[in-house]
Amino acid sequence: MSNDANKGYKFDIQNGVIRAVYEIENGRMKWESIDQGESWTVDGTQVVKTEYDDGRLENTRYVDADGDGIYSKVNATYAAGSSDDVPGASSDNSGNASSYSANLSGREKYSFELNSGTVVAAFELEHGVNQRKSLDYNERYTLEGGDVLKIETKYNGEEITRYSDVDGDGLFAKVSEQWVGNTANTAVAPVIRESLHYEGNERDEHIGLTADGASFGGGGSDQFVFRQLGHVKVDDFHHAEGDKLVFDTGLGLTSLAQLLGFVSAIRDNGQETVVEFGDSVSLTLVGVNAASLTVSDFQILS
Repeated sequence: MSNDANKGYKFDIQNGVIRAVYEIENGRMKWESIDQGESWTVDGTQVVKTEYDDGRLENTRYVDADGDGIYSKVNATYAAGSSDDVPGASSDNSGNASSYSANLSGREKYSFELNSGTVVAAFELEHGVNQRKSLDYNERYTLEGGDVLKIETKYNGEEITRYSDVDGDGLFAKVSEQWVGNTANTAVAPVIRESLHYEGNERDEHIGLTADGASFGGGGSDQFVFRQLGHVKVDDFHHAEGDKLVFDTGLGLTSLAQLLGFVSAIRDNGQETVVEFGDSVSLTLVGVNAASLTVSDFQILS
């Protein structure tokens, strides 16, 4: 019956779809729940379970060797970052994974489940466990090269977040965001339309701020763009290099005085300054003393 004399499996298959899974052990059959993050498919005469295990895609095959309706587990294989299962880093230079050299070790990590080249599920790695993320009605995911794009439709345009697997381990991190406005809508919206990367280089750049980890600009005069509402951090703000803190929230801000009206606290511990906007939004400037900030360090766009 099975390679393991004490264990086998039965499946309720309707129109080629696995509806239920049962485990048989010591002659007793019990129903097994189908967890979030795993899928069961029929592949010819075999059944395949697909799930993520520590950021790797694991495929387990079950075979009914003697045709008695009881299957045995025959093997389990891993696919880490393969293009067929989890989109990996691309080797081209078209603005996808290979274009980024960011140190992403401190960022939140994600993985994605594909079906015929379409992203059907997204997972966030939390404490070593992949947690399935709900796909909201106004969100869709697409593939571009080796990257995954999340496109979120809002009333005044679309927000595009790019995820890259920079080191090819099958785990993705957010590397940039972009706002694409709806020209037919005159509502208040962010002003900057180019992609905001979370890591800069030696050029003058717009750098996005994200709650997924600290942002840094590198050399040159950088504009750190505050758009996402959350707890964000800048690792290398330098007044002497002409860096700016740009508030382009799309919420209708028009002046520094208006912005300061939302500040609930400013904390300076000698190593960093934290500007709080209530409990759920803050801006941390590493290596910056609050007293050194001037009006010229800020730019208010929306």
